[in-house]
Amino acid sequence: MNKSLLMIILMSSAITLPGCLGTAEIEADKSKIRILTYDIYALSDSVISDFEKETGYEVVFIKQEDGGAVLETALQTIDSPIADLIIGIDNSFLQIALDHELYQESGIVLPSIHPQASTPYSGGLVIPYDWGKVCFNIDSEYTDEEEVPIPTDLWDLTGEDWKGKVAVQNPRTSTTGRAFLAATVDYFENDADNSTDSRKLKIAGYDGTTRTTWLSGDSSGNLTTIGDVTLANDKKVIFGDAGEHIVGDGTKITIASSNSITLDAVTDIILDADGQGGGGGGDIIFRDGGLEYGRVENNSGNIAIANRTSNTWYNIIEASNNNDLTMPGNITVGGNILPTTDATQDLGSTSKRWNNIYTGDLHLSNESTKSGNSIDGTTGNWTLQEGQSDLFLINNNTGKKYKFKIEEIE
Repeated sequence: MNKSLLMIILMSSAITLPGCLGTAEIEADKSKIRILTYDIYALSDSVISDFEKETGYEVVFIKQEDGGAVLETALQTIDSPIADLIIGIDNSFLQIALDHELYQESGIVLPSIHPQASTPYSGGLVIPYDWGKVCFNIDSEYTDEEEVPIPTDLWDLTGEDWKGKVAVQNPRTSTTGRAFLAATVDYFENDADNSTDSRKLKIAGYDGTTRTTWLSGDSSGNLTTIGDVTLANDKKVIFGDAGEHIVGDGTKITIASSNSITLDAVTDIILDADGQGGGGGGDIIFRDGGLEYGRVENNSGNIAIANRTSNTWYNIIEASNNNDLTMPGNITVGGNILPTTDATQDLGSTSKRWNNIYTGDLHLSNESTKSGNSIDGTTGNWTLQEGQSDLFLINNNTGKKYKFKIEEIE
């Protein structure tokens, strides 16, 4: 085609692009320019009239309802084009037209165009000529009568005041509707109200007055929630790979790791089990390869540490709720065993005596008692030591040493 193009080039954010139709021949009057479009306010009657006078061409408009209908008509007639020029397919529909090779090169050299106008497409098949904004029309009658605040951002339109009251053109066919859809996705994806960090996913609830963010996620993969997170049975929370996870089946929770598990708390680590364990309470069970070998159990109100030998459980230590400690086996101590206070606690009792005492030197002192002994009321500090043939007694206060007189009987 060698016909001159009718162009009005304006800079805009929702860019409309005219372009010449493809290579199929148009069987029409060569003195006419047929333009497939919809209502374009930029093409006034005076502009068309001046163009017709200067070029001698007659401009014939084939008008559709909107940009989507323009594209649909052009695609339906692509093998037998009904127009020389398309005006009205904006950048939201442009890729579809390019994929179907709807245009051909015009050969026109364009004047300088604002860089933002050529951002969606900078090739030679189409030319940006208009730039418009997506705007809302608000029914002031509704806002005045119902005393509803005028929306100031898209979040306001998600509230109860505007539920079912927002009408948008179909984005499948309407350039305005499509532009609104793209702008809405971009708005919420980039958090255009600047209320939180950019590029966050947010799931929010609205009670008619206050919007509350229930769940949010940022570009680093962090999730934040203000409520409970419920997973179906046997669904896992996986860390890194399947080797580290938490899973529950409705009766128990399993924390699994191919390495170690560390519990690190600034204050307390609390284990609270209300189920029926080996002694009637909640137990902590130790396993190796699935085999139980030890446990800390609630034994009828007493805490017991038990081990397993030949499928039989033995309590190693049992602590009662009155602070008594019972250990049925031997106790091997690498340090000292000390009472909590001096000269207060007993070793054995009148009813439970130790059988034999094996010791080295025996140190005896009652100096910390106020009353002294029961004979003369005095106190002393003595050490009993063993010799090869005698027993010796040392007064630690005077330094004097004594020897027992021992009579051999056998």
